[in-house]
Amino acid sequence: MWNGVLDRYRVFEALEMVVFLRTGVRPRSWDETGASWMEVAGDDVAATAAAGDDGLLQTASSISSD
Repeated sequence: MWNGVLDRYRVFEALEMVVFLRTGVRPRSWDETGASWMEVAGDDVAATAAAGDDGLLQTASSISSD
């Protein structure tokens, strides 16, 4: 219910602008979505799981071992 009202009055866009003006950091929503941020869905998820893609686990373990 509230998302429609907030979207209609552009509340989130105004908050993004306030954050940008205060911090100088551009929100990610202002840029095109890169391939690394795309959501993997459907058969791709099963294929990734079957391939044993544990890149996040490797990254976390390498960070904690330093």
